[in-house]
Amino acid sequence: MVNIKEAIVKAMEYFDLIYDDKKYSDLQLEEVELSEDSSYWLITLGYRVPLSPKPHGMSLLEHAMAPTIYSKEYKILKVRSNTGDVVSMKIRQLT
Repeated sequence: MVNIKEAIVKAMEYFDLIYDDKKYSDLQLEEVELSEDSSYWLITLGYRVPLSPKPHGMSLLEHAMAPTIYSKEYKILKVRSNTGDVVSMKIRQLT
């Protein structure tokens, strides 16, 4: 069985592979749960994405000083507990 630390590493590596353009920042572990039948680790990752690019036509100084507005988003990755294979990634909605 893949232990919890191995499952987290697998989930983060998979996320990084899928989002290789790096349009996110601050990837972090939010939640970990073992399914009731112990077949899967359910790993929730949180990360920040910019809401909109900075406007064009600014001087370099203005561009550097303009704040970037971020949104926090979440994904749930389902990792097989016996192999460490990631089998799904879903959007996690907060309610």
